[in-house]
Amino acid sequence: METTIRRLEFQEIPRLTRFAEGCFREAFGSHFEASAFDRLCATVFAQPVYEGLCRSGVWFASFQDEWQGYVALGEEPCPIPELPPPVIELARLYVPARWQGTGVADALMDRFLAESSKRNGRSIWLEAYDRNPRALAFYRRWGFQGYDLYELECEGLILPHRAMGRSI
Repeated sequence: METTIRRLEFQEIPRLTRFAEGCFREAFGSHFEASAFDRLCATVFAQPVYEGLCRSGVWFASFQDEWQGYVALGEEPCPIPELPPPVIELARLYVPARWQGTGVADALMDRFLAESSKRNGRSIWLEAYDRNPRALAFYRRWGFQGYDLYELECEGLILPHRAMGRSI
């Protein structure tokens, strides 16, 4: 199987938002009441949000014409003062269950790290949903350390997240 990773083009944003929402629903839909989760998705996957991510940089993995996952840089300020600047945000990294364990997430992380180095980043950070043990283990395997645990509120849902970071 030959996975290809390339940068998303602006005209592909509608396809990305559908793909991203599908990944998110697959991963977390069973964690929340349906109508509240629908409101959350409408906010999180609004086209302007993904237009901003596209400007920062989004790469997706594909096999033939099937998308396998994506990684996105963000521009939020880093809440971890211990990390040496400049700090690059890993805003999103999602791989559908069908492709987990195949190396796709590792390939996307490699691409993110290469882009972060190219942008002269010295550190990287992310926010991870604290009730996603698979993702937390993946990030720890990649050398991320957990920092503060805090709650994000969005559309009436309380979402425990953990800031994580590492040097490049």
